[in-house]
Amino acid sequence: MTEQIFVDQIVDIAVTGGVVRLDLATLSPTERGADGKPALQFRQRVVMPIDGFLKSEGIIQRMIDVLVERGVVTRNPPAKPQ
Repeated sequence: MTEQIFVDQIVDIAVTGGVVRLDLATLSPTERGADGKPALQFRQRVVMPIDGFLKSEGIIQRMIDVLVERGVVTRNPPAKPQ
């Protein structure tokens, strides 16, 4: 079996020298933010070529569409211009 990595969210994306760096974070079991909620802590970084990152957008969008179809998430209507 391959190793699995759990993260709560991507906290930063940087592009340097033809590669994209995705910084991943988890909620801390001990550190708290000013609001008293668990603080995010950097855990790992994914480094990939720009074309790989761009190709990932398509698969992420397809999964978002599946989640919307299943009712797991809803799309917000576009904001009306003021």
